[in-house]
Amino acid sequence: MKKSKIMAAVTAALLVGGAFPTAALPAYAVNHVSCITVETDEFTKIESFTQFGIIYDVYQDHAAVRSLTAEYREKTEKFDITIPDTIKNVPVTEINGTAIYGTKVENVTFGRNIKTIGSYAFEGCTELRSIELPEELLFIGSGAFYRCENMEKIMFNRKLTTIGRNAFALCSGLTSVQFPDSLVKIDESAFEGCTSISEISFGRGLEFIGENAFHKCEALRNIKLGDRLKTVGCNAFYDKNISSLEIPASVGTLNGCPISAYKSDDEPKEEDTAIIIKNPNCSLRENLSDWTSFIIVCSEGSAAQSFAEENGIRYCTPEQYESGDYEKKLDPTKQKSREIFRNDNMYWCKADDGYEVFDVRMGDGEELVIPDDIDGVPVVAVSNYVGSNKNNPNVKKVQIGKNVRTVWDGSFYSFPALEEAVIGEKLEKINMYTFYGCQYLKKITFKEECSLKTISSYAIFSDELKRMVLPESVEYVERMAINSTYRDEVDGLRVAVLNPDCYLEPSSIRGNNKTIIFGYKDSTAEKYASDYGLKFMRLDPDKEFDESMLEIDVDDIPVSYDERTPGDANCNGKVEMGDAVRIMQALANPDKYGIGGTDENHITKQGVINGDVYQPGTGITSLDARWIQGYLVGDYNTL
Repeated sequence: MKKSKIMAAVTAALLVGGAFPTAALPAYAVNHVSCITVETDEFTKIESFTQFGIIYDVYQDHAAVRSLTAEYREKTEKFDITIPDTIKNVPVTEINGTAIYGTKVENVTFGRNIKTIGSYAFEGCTELRSIELPEELLFIGSGAFYRCENMEKIMFNRKLTTIGRNAFALCSGLTSVQFPDSLVKIDESAFEGCTSISEISFGRGLEFIGENAFHKCEALRNIKLGDRLKTVGCNAFYDKNISSLEIPASVGTLNGCPISAYKSDDEPKEEDTAIIIKNPNCSLRENLSDWTSFIIVCSEGSAAQSFAEENGIRYCTPEQYESGDYEKKLDPTKQKSREIFRNDNMYWCKADDGYEVFDVRMGDGEELVIPDDIDGVPVVAVSNYVGSNKNNPNVKKVQIGKNVRTVWDGSFYSFPALEEAVIGEKLEKINMYTFYGCQYLKKITFKEECSLKTISSYAIFSDELKRMVLPESVEYVERMAINSTYRDEVDGLRVAVLNPDCYLEPSSIRGNNKTIIFGYKDSTAEKYASDYGLKFMRLDPDKEFDESMLEIDVDDIPVSYDERTPGDANCNGKVEMGDAVRIMQALANPDKYGIGGTDENHITKQGVINGDVYQPGTGITSLDARWIQGYLVGDYNTL
């Protein structure tokens, strides 16, 4: 009876604002209700403006697409959107991260002033069939069109300079792409898994192709790289139908094989794949890549020839390749075997400039130490999936040696007892799935002289992760990089970001509703905490950071603009049924009850943060109102 009366009261109150929304918004929508004006400082004013289903942030000299309205995000049928050249007399220059994420948009008309498309802006928009990019566009962010699997065509503009990592990954409908001469950089995995691409035209200005940029593009046949190219990442292309890849003379170093070997017992390749090295001084580094699957075409006396001879890889001169006068198949008896070492629990082999550990069998051992060196030779790499969880059931601590530069994908995947990891000084990147599924991992620490720059998507996933300090060297944290489901009723995940400019992709740090972010004033960490309604503790720039700061009691965090009182959507100092009503009114009639709405009882920015209690960080939805109602009638113990 009590529940029925409360629900009736809510329903009556909502008659003022409109109908009860029937679905929650996507997981990355933040502060999506409409607003009018919020002053940020004495000189800059930001105005939020809604038109034809699109919400814009309007600044003094430009505007950005923030998101779609709840109505458009929840549409179940396909729809089109048009982004104008200008709004409120200023040019629309940006599309913010996750702005159109996961919607049914089919056609997008871009205004001509768009210069940036943010990270994951159109991720999962599976109804998109083709896009024509705006003429002023300079930058496409990470994952901008990730998983737009039905996209068949992209018309690139003539000013584009950068395509971010994973920008078009898993766009399996694409058949061909033609890049403009202005394009300088294609970042790692940008087109990975685009299985239908059979033709690429690279522009003349391209200088950088990242690791795995076209990995698993299994239909790709014809590749001609421009003569300004300087870097080709490891496994940038996929050997299934490629007969040859010419590396131009402008490339001075290959840090690993630029082609990922295709191997299948069911469909063996009939034709060799040749890697043609035009620069006689180009140095080739092994970096754990399987060069033995290919033939290297190079000039006599070149650095590539020396590399091939040293590592037992087939090679020939360009003349021999043209005439077909070379060894067609690798003779196993002539292949140089990889020198393998073994101690009680590890297997090693030669890698570039040192050794690689490729298998670990600790048995009952609880501490796995990857040493700095073996007999004075540095250990520089840890292979992917170095040991199965069956062979390492009791490992509680992993310590990575100071000389390790590379830890490949999934190196310590699902170690069942792992609680702590210590990262060595020279490691620059924690790759995907490195600590994924380590459900009891509580702590990751870094040495004082840390070189880490990037934490990749899904690198860390634990049920128990409590504390993490990101060193000042960290520049980039990808989406879903740090994940904790720590369920302590009092404590929660605490992350300190010591680089004030560290780029945090949307949803890069995911914890529970007690997550606390530590960082400096006006830093990217502070903005991230504000965007996701998380508690934030400002660090003193004049004091050296001490990890013990992470143990501060939640109640001792100073009150600031983003102080959060869970559930108090109307900001009156208590949680009551009126908070659920305030949320529903804001969703149903944002122009009247949204942030800056015309009604004097409209929701505030602080109210939006307070009201986001169901999966905090996802923005307010009808589920937040329902959760507050459930808390008030005793269905839930916490907010």
